[in-house]
Amino acid sequence: MLTAKWLVVLNATSSPPPIDGAKLLKTQLFARRCPRLLRLLDALASPQWSRVLRVLYVLGACLAIPVPLFPAAVGRWAAILGQPLMLPSTLVLLCHLRHDVVALLLQTFEFWFALVTAVLSFAVYVAYVGDARGISVVSALLGLLFALLADSSVQSPRFVVLTFAGVASLFLLNVVVLGLGRMDGAQPFEIWRDRDRAVSATSMLTQGFFVVAITQLRHAYTRRSVLRGHARVASASAGASAVQLFASRCVLLSTPLRWMHAHRRVSARLSLTRRPAQKAAEVSRITLRAPGYRGVLDARRVLWGRVATARRAPLLRGLVALCWLSCVGAFVAGTVQSVVPRSSSLGEHARAMAAPLGLLSCSSALLLNAVYLVGVFQPDVLHLLYSSFDVLFVMAHLLAVHLCLGAMCRWDERTALIAASLLALHWVLLVDAVPPTAFSRLPAPSRRWAALLLSTFLVALLVVVLDLLVWDKLYRFENPVVMRIPATQPAIEGRAVSFLLSRLPTIVAWLVRILWRFLQRDTHELVMLRGPVEYEDLELHQRVRNTLNSQQQLLRSLQSMYSVRFGSFSAFASAFSQQQQQTQLQRPSIMRFLAPRRSVATPCQTPIDTAREAWKE
Repeated sequence: MLTAKWLVVLNATSSPPPIDGAKLLKTQLFARRCPRLLRLLDALASPQWSRVLRVLYVLGACLAIPVPLFPAAVGRWAAILGQPLMLPSTLVLLCHLRHDVVALLLQTFEFWFALVTAVLSFAVYVAYVGDARGISVVSALLGLLFALLADSSVQSPRFVVLTFAGVASLFLLNVVVLGLGRMDGAQPFEIWRDRDRAVSATSMLTQGFFVVAITQLRHAYTRRSVLRGHARVASASAGASAVQLFASRCVLLSTPLRWMHAHRRVSARLSLTRRPAQKAAEVSRITLRAPGYRGVLDARRVLWGRVATARRAPLLRGLVALCWLSCVGAFVAGTVQSVVPRSSSLGEHARAMAAPLGLLSCSSALLLNAVYLVGVFQPDVLHLLYSSFDVLFVMAHLLAVHLCLGAMCRWDERTALIAASLLALHWVLLVDAVPPTAFSRLPAPSRRWAALLLSTFLVALLVVVLDLLVWDKLYRFENPVVMRIPATQPAIEGRAVSFLLSRLPTIVAWLVRILWRFLQRDTHELVMLRGPVEYEDLELHQRVRNTLNSQQQLLRSLQSMYSVRFGSFSAFASAFSQQQQQTQLQRPSIMRFLAPRRSVATPCQTPIDTAREAWKE
């Protein structure tokens, strides 16, 4: 057994738990306590009643979904009439979820984050409309719950994709209508206000609904890409189907690749292996597995290979150490000096020193990112990180928060410190791209620095919130207008404080989650990048097998019919080939098409027509 330290594979740390797909929520909840209700649910799941419930759901959705667009009087009646039509179908779908998969999804962060965000947004929405239109949140919440648990659904993947698209469209519609202030009869209010600083309910609603819509669109895109992959795989090998779970992910472990000689005498033949094969869970309908990322990564491969050579390793260590010391030192000193109150005697001197220290910190953070991107980060893992939803989602919210902080500081000398903070957090989110072999070239463990930077940023956010809510402009934060829509009357204005505080719970929740991963996981376990969990769709295999059997029966019947007509199936095949040759000979050329047609040829009888006549006889 040989090991190459520079060849790395990404495997799951543990195999998924066993899943029994035959256990549904309805059997676990009502089998013993209420068997009559269980029989009723079985009857409603039949094809006849499913069509009826589907039609009722479509009618209810046509009434309840456009409630924000209706006038207040019409919207109240539409919300009241739409709920009884939508609830039966949604409840039947929820009762037919797989019990073990639901228990697995309840342990994920994404489920509780989206659910809590939606519940809080719906509570604000009920107070915002202030009438019977708030009843529409019941069906919307149940539909969102089914979308979050769609991995455990027994429905077809196409139906699941349509569910994601419908839920995302509903939330995006509310975002547009509420953001433009076009909802009739609404009662806008402010959740918190202190002098010229306030957090409006509209800002909280648009942020919450937009986050939920983005997560649902991400799930729809993930499942849609899986379906396209199935189409390609099915064309290559019939019956091969692996469905990825979008809400459940596994922890990845970066391990060196091991290989062994297949035979001592044949040295050129190598059998590459990853880790020992994980034992798949033998279940009735579902087998979960965590394959990790397929492929071998070369840890020595960087964007600029000349920087990562063995001769320049001491230079790289010294450069990284200098960047860290200058970045952290200048950032801490500049932060302390920039927040000194103006009333103190050292206020003017501190403000004069804040600008050069901020520029030093920003340039050091920029140089640190450049050094890691060029000489430390592995390009393949970096590509996976930049295409990850978690990384892009957190980066977008961090950019919005830092832009709000810059606007609150009026883009003064503290702007350089804000830019340094954004660059440092950008490096934190990409720390998974540091291969294990690069630890010897670095002066200090990257995970500790990342945890320290996250903790410092969270403390800085706490100081900003305390200044906005408790203290009275101790750090000279303003509340300028960052967004203005003049097309509406009156014009809609979005201020920096409201924009920041409405997005603060989302970014704090995600950063605390990332910090917890840094503190709990091992050095070789990835933090931001997670591996897929998939299962073999045995039901699809059964459907393909049934389709092939039905086609074989049809071919046998056609073969017997043609043998009766032509004497044997081989005689039919020869007659069909002769007919095709005659058709090719009688096919007109291009010049005949261009010339005027004088006569119309009588159509010849094809073997298919002959077979149809024989079938009629």
